[in-house]
Amino acid sequence: MEGVTAPTRPGVPRSRLEAVPPPTRGEPTGPPVPPRVEKRDPPSTPGGSGRPGRPTVSWRVVVLMVVLTLALAVILPSLRAYSRQRDRLIELRAEVAAARTEVSGLEAELARWDDPRYVIAQARERLSYVMPGETPYRVIDPETVTGSPQQPDTSVAPTTTDARPWYVILWGTLENPGSE
Repeated sequence: MEGVTAPTRPGVPRSRLEAVPPPTRGEPTGPPVPPRVEKRDPPSTPGGSGRPGRPTVSWRVVVLMVVLTLALAVILPSLRAYSRQRDRLIELRAEVAAARTEVSGLEAELARWDDPRYVIAQARERLSYVMPGETPYRVIDPETVTGSPQQPDTSVAPTTTDARPWYVILWGTLENPGSE
């Protein structure tokens, strides 16, 4: 049996064996044999719905979306808390830097109080202390003084010994102005 080929896969029935003509060059070998057409599903869109223009989502994509959604739901609160804590840490570090600056200033002032000349100058300035034998003077700046200089009041307040009621006195001044 020349030109017969054996099945290439085990389990293929022998009845499907086909005779293969020997190859010839340049000689026509009868009517052309149409190519074998395998039955296939009709063309469809990705996902296999069969409806043109309408893709479907596979179950793997749905599972992936659910997993990503759950991951975001778990991660987002943690990221938000991390962001708040980072901002708070920056604020606290700024407060610490300000407090250190204040502490260094206070330590410098405390060191100045160890100098006796500084203590004497502060006592003179703040408490108006003078050394024994010195005459203290207080100079008042004329720009800061308000009002007129104090002069003794020489006018005497009128005293009334009149037993009349006030409205009678008022009526009398209207009748005779300048008399009372």
